[in-house]
Amino acid sequence: MTHLLKNCRQIKVKLLPVTDTKPHRLKMWEQKRHSEQATESIVFRFDYDKDNIVEQAADILVKNGFHLVCKASEDDYSVILCDDFGDKFKKISELKT
Repeated sequence: MTHLLKNCRQIKVKLLPVTDTKPHRLKMWEQKRHSEQATESIVFRFDYDKDNIVEQAADILVKNGFHLVCKASEDDYSVILCDDFGDKFKKISELKT
Protein backbone atom coordinates (compact mmCIF):
# COMPACT_ATOMS: atom_id res chain seq x y z
CA MET A 1 0.00 0.00 0.00
CA THR A 2 1.29 3.48 -0.90
CA HIS A 3 0.52 6.45 1.31
CA LEU A 4 0.30 9.82 -0.37
CA LEU A 5 1.64 12.06 2.36
CA LYS A 6 2.19 15.73 1.66
CA ASN A 7 5.71 17.06 2.17
CA CYS A 8 5.65 20.04 4.55
CA ARG A 9 8.04 22.52 6.09
CA GLN A 10 8.14 22.49 9.89
CA ILE A 11 8.37 25.92 11.49
CA LYS A 12 8.97 25.80 15.23
CA VAL A 13 7.72 28.55 17.54
CA LYS A 14 8.70 29.30 21.12
CA LEU A 15 8.16 32.08 23.65
CA LEU A 16 11.52 33.29 24.97
CA PRO A 17 11.43 34.31 28.64
CA VAL A 18 11.97 37.76 30.05
CA THR A 19 15.58 38.61 30.87
CA ASP A 20 17.11 41.50 32.83
CA THR A 21 17.32 43.53 29.63
CA LYS A 22 14.71 42.05 27.27
CA PRO A 23 10.93 41.45 27.42
CA HIS A 24 9.23 38.26 26.19
CA ARG A 25 10.12 37.48 22.58
CA LEU A 26 8.80 35.13 19.91
CA LYS A 27 11.40 32.85 18.31
CA MET A 28 10.69 31.04 15.04
CA TRP A 29 13.10 28.54 13.51
CA GLU A 30 13.36 25.88 10.85
CA GLN A 31 15.75 22.98 11.36
CA LYS A 32 18.17 22.19 8.57
CA ARG A 33 16.93 19.49 6.20
CA HIS A 34 20.27 18.69 4.54
CA SER A 35 23.83 18.50 5.86
CA GLU A 36 24.93 21.55 3.83
CA GLN A 37 22.18 23.74 5.32
CA ALA A 38 22.10 25.57 8.63
CA THR A 39 19.18 25.97 11.01
CA GLU A 40 17.53 29.34 10.35
CA SER A 41 15.87 31.42 13.03
CA ILE A 42 14.46 34.84 13.71
CA VAL A 43 13.21 36.60 16.83
CA PHE A 44 10.29 39.04 17.01
CA ARG A 45 8.91 41.09 19.87
CA PHE A 46 6.04 39.32 21.59
CA ASP A 47 2.68 40.99 20.98
CA TYR A 48 0.96 41.06 24.38
CA ASP A 49 -2.30 42.10 22.68
CA LYS A 50 -2.46 38.72 20.91
CA ASP A 51 -1.19 36.80 23.96
CA ASN A 52 -0.76 33.66 21.82
CA ILE A 53 2.55 32.76 20.20
CA VAL A 54 1.07 30.38 17.62
CA GLU A 55 -1.45 32.99 16.42
CA GLN A 56 1.23 35.66 16.28
CA ALA A 57 3.59 33.36 14.36
CA ALA A 58 0.78 32.30 11.99
CA ASP A 59 -0.03 35.98 11.29
CA ILE A 60 3.62 36.68 10.47
CA LEU A 61 3.89 33.64 8.19
CA VAL A 62 0.67 34.44 6.31
CA LYS A 63 1.70 38.10 5.86
CA ASN A 64 4.91 36.79 4.29
CA GLY A 65 3.07 34.57 1.83
CA PHE A 66 3.26 31.19 3.56
CA HIS A 67 0.46 28.67 3.08
CA LEU A 68 -0.26 27.12 6.49
CA VAL A 69 -1.39 23.49 6.64
CA CYS A 70 -1.73 22.70 10.36
CA LYS A 71 -0.26 23.18 13.81
CA ALA A 72 0.97 20.86 16.55
CA SER A 73 2.58 21.13 19.96
CA GLU A 74 5.65 19.68 21.61
CA ASP A 75 6.68 19.99 25.25
CA ASP A 76 8.36 23.41 25.10
CA TYR A 77 7.49 24.71 21.63
CA SER A 78 4.78 24.64 18.99
CA VAL A 79 5.03 23.63 15.35
CA ILE A 80 3.36 25.13 12.29
CA LEU A 81 3.44 23.08 9.10
CA CYS A 82 3.33 24.79 5.71
CA ASP A 83 3.77 23.59 2.15
CA ASP A 84 5.83 26.42 0.63
CA PHE A 85 8.57 25.05 -1.63
CA GLY A 86 9.79 25.76 -5.15
CA ASP A 87 9.78 29.25 -6.67
CA LYS A 88 7.96 30.75 -3.69
CA PHE A 89 10.44 29.37 -1.13
CA LYS A 90 11.12 31.94 1.58
CA LYS A 91 13.75 31.74 4.28
CA ILE A 92 12.68 32.05 7.89
CA SER A 93 15.52 34.51 8.52
CA GLU A 94 13.99 36.91 5.96
CA LEU A 95 10.53 37.20 7.53
CA LYS A 96 9.09 40.68 8.14
CA THR A 97 6.36 41.73 10.58
